[in-house]
Amino acid sequence: MDSNKKITISFRNENEKVPENEIIQAKEEVAASDPRPNQIEEIPVLEIRKPHQSPTKKKRYEKNSVKYLVIAASSALLLSLGLGFLLLRMFVSLTDETTAGKEMVPASVPSEEAVTEQVAAVNPNAVEAYLVQAGVFTTEEKAVQWKSKLTALSVSSMVWERDHQFYLFAGSAQTETEASQIAAELSARNIETYVKPWSVLKGEGSFKGEEAKTFEFMIDHLENFSIDQLSDADRQKLLSTLEKQEPNSPLISPLQEWEQRDDYHLNWLKVAYSLEKMME
Repeated sequence: MDSNKKITISFRNENEKVPENEIIQAKEEVAASDPRPNQIEEIPVLEIRKPHQSPTKKKRYEKNSVKYLVIAASSALLLSLGLGFLLLRMFVSLTDETTAGKEMVPASVPSEEAVTEQVAAVNPNAVEAYLVQAGVFTTEEKAVQWKSKLTALSVSSMVWERDHQFYLFAGSAQTETEASQIAAELSARNIETYVKPWSVLKGEGSFKGEEAKTFEFMIDHLENFSIDQLSDADRQKLLSTLEKQEPNSPLISPLQEWEQRDDYHLNWLKVAYSLEKMME
């Protein structure tokens, strides 16, 4: 404590009042003895802190909040499951009513036998005939040019391609004698021809559907040389069926170019050529 400061001690009774002039005099004496009259001494302030409170209530509140959230989430989950189950039951009921009386037939996979039946393998016997040849050429263009000359003379003919050569035929016959008669008639019209043996339908092939049926039907007429006996109604029926089911069949062309008067058996020759092309 500073030595310049004075402390005045007065002993009085508890109930006795201190005269005001003495209080003033005491203050003046203290002020006179203080070398720093204008300086106010700082009195340290004692900070009293409240004791740390336990967070028991807060934790209890947080626990209660989590509990409420879990209950709310569980309730929402149970409600959604219940609604989903109810909707599923309604859908199943509607489906059962819609399909009532209808028999469900499982899809069947076609067996190998059924697939094989759709494809017919053919290996016909070669048919021997005699053809009336009007020329042989190395290019199709030249063969077609010569064919146009015969057409201008009212003589029907066709081009047959084999082994990279193009043959121009003006008729066919089952025997060499019949073929020679056709050649003589053409020679009388100044058309030189040559009779030669010819083998058709060499080899084998496979067909499916309507084309296989038509092939077998035409083979019978071809082997018996009876193509001319095919009626116009039967030909139209075959043509209509092939155009619908087998539009790329080579047999369509000879059926379309069918000649009503066929003295030189060109219909037979055209059908034989188309069937051979089908087997390639």
